Amino acid sequence: MLYAHEFFRTKEEASAFQRERGGALYSNLPGSRTRKAYAVEACMAELTEKQCKDKPFCVAWNGGPIVKDEVILTSEEKDTRTRR
Repeated sequence: MLYAHEFFRTKEEASAFQRERGGALYSNLPGSRTRKAYAVEACMAELTEKQCKDKPFCVAWNGGPIVKDEVILTSEEKDTRTRR
C-alpha cells in the first residue's frame, strides 16, 4: 500500500488540500494534540528541523492519490480485470 504526505506553511492551505483530497491533518504547533503524529510524518519524510518550522502542517493519507468519486485500482486489480 502506498502511503503519502504533503507539508504546508499554513493551516488554510492544509485544510483546503484535505477537503479536496482527504486524509488526516496534523500540526506541529505547540499544544497541538496531533504534534506526535506530525513528528512521525516529518521523520518519514526526512524533514530537517528548519523544514518542520517552515511547514508546520501536514496532510497524510493511505492508498496513493485520493480522488473523490473515482475508483483507483491496485496493480493486482488491474491485472485481474485485463485478464477477463
